[in-house]
Amino acid sequence: MNKKRGQVWVETVTYTLIGLTIIGLLIAGIKPRIEESQDKSLINQIKESLETINQEINSVKTAPGNQRKFFVNIEKGSLEINPEEDSLTWVMDSRYKYSELNLSIEEGTLNITTIKENPWQVTIVLPLNLNLTYDGEETIKEFRETSTAYEFIVKNEGETIDIKNIN
Repeated sequence: MNKKRGQVWVETVTYTLIGLTIIGLLIAGIKPRIEESQDKSLINQIKESLETINQEINSVKTAPGNQRKFFVNIEKGSLEINPEEDSLTWVMDSRYKYSELNLSIEEGTLNITTIKENPWQVTIVLPLNLNLTYDGEETIKEFRETSTAYEFIVKNEGETIDIKNIN
């Protein structure tokens, strides 16, 4: 009688370990696909954010003194305001290969490039056809990922469009 009870416990533990091993293998195989899908979705959100910023800048261009406030949430990567090149650039490490390597593709007003990194680095550039400054200066400013949204004001200063972080 005791041998049968011991055998039941051994079988129960063995089957439980086999089940947990199978679940672990499934999760290990599925996790990269989930992360890839998350990064693909995030890239699409970044594209929408940059297009929204572009719309805000274009609405300010209509008259000197015009200004707009907008928020940017950086979940992954960094946003660079580059007055020297009059552009905004979003760079993020991604598990999703968005485009062919080292080939810049145009999507609307955006230029998107994927390069080999860990495993990929996706760069999304919004070129602006205007004289851009950051806080009145021609200096590059970088904003990194954070849990709260950055608050910006874009203002038409006559000949230039000025962006200022007011957080």
